[in-house]
Amino acid sequence: MRVSTFQIIKGRIANVRKLLLEVSEDCNLRCRYCVYSGKFLDRRAHSNRLMSWDMAKKIHRLFLQLAG
Repeated sequence: MRVSTFQIIKGRIANVRKLLLEVSEDCNLRCRYCVYSGKFLDRRAHSNRLMSWDMAKKIHRLFLQLAG
């Protein structure tokens, strides 16, 4: 029996009760130790990108479907 990606994700978040969306890559702080400071080669840096409202709604719907 083949397990779908959806079933794998559903199993992994079965007990998750909170969803945190980072709707912006912007930050008014520039902490030297922050992984998003731009000082780490394999991490993204701060930017002014924003998550669209439609994407946030899709993520929320999927989370509720998987966690429910």
